[in-house]
Amino acid sequence: MRRILRTAAVILLCLAVVLTSGCRAVKSIKTKQLKVGVEGIEGVFNPFYAESEADKQINSQIFLPIQRRTGDNRLVNLCGGISYEYSGTTGVKYTVTIRDDMFFSDGKPVTIDDVIFFYYFIADATYDGVYSDWYLNDIVGLKEYYFDDKNYQSSIENIEERVAANYTVKTIETADYIEYLVATGIERRFNGDLNSASPTGASWRDYVSKLGYSEALSDLGASPSESQVMRLIARVEAETNPLSYDPETWYRDKLYKEYINKNYENGIDVTEISGIKKVNDYTCTVQFNSRNINAVSRLNALVVSKAYYSVDYVKGQADKVKQMTGFAVGSGPYTVIDHSNNEVSLTANDYYFDGKPAFGSLKFIDLAAKEEDPGLSVLNGKVDVVTTTATAELINKLTADKVKYYVSDNDSYTTLFFNTRTVDNFLRKALCGLASGVKSSVESAVGTYYTVPYRPLSVRFDEYPANLTQPYYTESSYSAYEIVNGTPNKAFTAYYLSGADELTVAALNEYKTLLSKKGITLNIVVADAAGLDAAITSGKADIWIDFVPDGATSDKFDYYNSAGTLNKTAVNDTKINELTTGIRSAIGLSARASMVSNLLDQVMEQAVEFPLYQLQLVTIYNTDTIDPASFGDSFDYDGFEYALPVLK
Repeated sequence: MRRILRTAAVILLCLAVVLTSGCRAVKSIKTKQLKVGVEGIEGVFNPFYAESEADKQINSQIFLPIQRRTGDNRLVNLCGGISYEYSGTTGVKYTVTIRDDMFFSDGKPVTIDDVIFFYYFIADATYDGVYSDWYLNDIVGLKEYYFDDKNYQSSIENIEERVAANYTVKTIETADYIEYLVATGIERRFNGDLNSASPTGASWRDYVSKLGYSEALSDLGASPSESQVMRLIARVEAETNPLSYDPETWYRDKLYKEYINKNYENGIDVTEISGIKKVNDYTCTVQFNSRNINAVSRLNALVVSKAYYSVDYVKGQADKVKQMTGFAVGSGPYTVIDHSNNEVSLTANDYYFDGKPAFGSLKFIDLAAKEEDPGLSVLNGKVDVVTTTATAELINKLTADKVKYYVSDNDSYTTLFFNTRTVDNFLRKALCGLASGVKSSVESAVGTYYTVPYRPLSVRFDEYPANLTQPYYTESSYSAYEIVNGTPNKAFTAYYLSGADELTVAALNEYKTLLSKKGITLNIVVADAAGLDAAITSGKADIWIDFVPDGATSDKFDYYNSAGTLNKTAVNDTKINELTTGIRSAIGLSARASMVSNLLDQVMEQAVEFPLYQLQLVTIYNTDTIDPASFGDSFDYDGFEYALPVLK
C-alpha cells in the first residue's frame, strides 16, 4: 500500500511540474534561432506606446492586428475580419470579428472584449500614445466618451471662440504671448544660455543687443537666473518677432486640456461609447455617423489582453498602462524574454493560433547601435533577415550571393512643398517645373531603385493613376513664366528638418543648383520641427522638403483640405475641399480612383507640392539559415514582420 501511495505521489508531483510550467515538457532539442536586423531599439514592448520603427517591428511579433497588409498594400484577414453595411443616408455600421481559436501567450482565450478594450483605452483622453488621435473618428458616442461630457459641443464652441478672440497672432496680448514663449522655452529654441546660437546664427546675446535691448540685458546683472533670461528673450520675441511662433495652437491645446482635466477630475460621467456594441464573444459592431474610407484601417485594432492591461486601469488613468513596460502577454507568434546589449530575444508562443513557428526563437539586433551596415548585415552573417533601402550597388551584391530578396516601394515619398503665403500660383508652377530636373542626386545614391510619383500620392495606393508617364510640370513651365515675367527678382528660402538623411539634403542642393542656372537664388536653412512650422507660418520659408508617409487612405484630406491638420501650405480651394471630403464617402474603388485622380490634378494646378522620389526597400533573407521552400508563390508580405512566423 505504501509503495502505491509513493508511486501516486511521484505521479502527482510530475503532473504538478508539468501543469505549473504551462503544460510544456522540458526538451533538450536545440531551438532554431533567427537573427533579425533592425535600427534604433528603444525597448518599449507596450503596444499602446511603441513609437520607434524597431520597437514596432519587434512588437509585430508579440501583438497581431485583426488584419494585415499584403505586399501590394491591401488589407487581408489575419486574426479576424472587418466588414460594413450602409445605414441610413450617411451612416455605416462596421462588424468586427475575431477568430474563435485564438489564445494569448498565457493560455487565456481571446474574445471580442479584448478588441473592445483596445478601442476604449485609446479613446481615453489621458492616453497620449501613438493612437491618441483615435477620438477624431466619427463614431457614435466617441467624442462624448473622450471629453466625458454628453454636451461637449457647446464647450468646444466656447473654447474656439476664446482662442479666436484672445490667442491668435492678431488678437493676443503681449503678456499672454510672453507666457506662452516662457512655457515652451521659446518653442524649444532657447536653452537658457545667452551665448548659445539663435535661429539667426548669431548668439542670443548679440541677437538681443542688435534689436535694441542692450539696456534690458544689462539690467539682468552679472548672474541672472535662467527664468529671468528666459523672460527677457520671450519679451524680445513677442515684441519684435511675433509672426515666427504659434501661440494659437498652444493656447488651444491648453484650454482643451483644462476642460478635459476638469471633467475627469469631477468624476467619470460617460462610461460607454454608445456606437460600439458587443454582439457575442467574437463579434462587435461599430456605428459611424458618416462614411469614411479611413474607417477599416482605424478599426484594425491590435489584439491585446484586457485581463493583463486592465488590472489597475480605469478611465482617466492611462498612466497605469503606460507604466507597464515588462515583457507582456501577447497574441502573436513570439513573446519577449530578454532585452540586453542592444539585442531583444523572443521565444515562440506555444499558444499561437497558427501553430508554433519553425524558428523557436528570434533575436532582434540593433545594427545602428553596433555600427553595422544593414545592407551587408546578411551577407556578412551578422543577421538572417533585414529590410533596408535598395540601391544598385547592394542589389548587385545580393544577386551574386546566396540570398533571397524582395524589392518593394517604400511607404513614403520625398517632396517639395511651396508656401502659398509667399509665392504666387504662376511662380509656384514655374518653380515646380524646375524641380522636375532633380534626378542625378537620387540616381547617384540608389541607381534606378526609386520611383517618381508624378502626382502627390504614394505609388503604393490602388488609386494612384497608373497611366501617368510624365510630371505635371517640366522645365517648359518655367520658360512660360520667364517669357511673361522674366527672372524672379527675389531670393527664395528653402528649409529642411534637422536629422534629414543625406539624400534629402543632396536633392535640395541639386534643386538649388538648377535654380541658380536660371539666375535664381535659393538659400537653404535647417530647422527642427517647431522652427520649420514657425518659418512656414511666418512666411520665412518659401519652400521646404519633407517626406509624406502613406497614411491609411488616399483622400489627402489632412494635407489639402482647408481644415486639414497637415495643411501647412495654406492652400484653400473650393474644389479641393469638395473632393477631399467626397473621397472619404465614395463607394467602390472605381469611383474613388476617379475622384482621387481629379483631386491630384487640382492640387497640381495649385502647385503647392511637387514629388521628387519614392525610394524602394529590399528585404533580404539568408537562405543558408532559411529553407528556400519558404518563399512560394503565396509569399506576399510587406517587409518581414508577418513573414517571420512562416519561415522554415
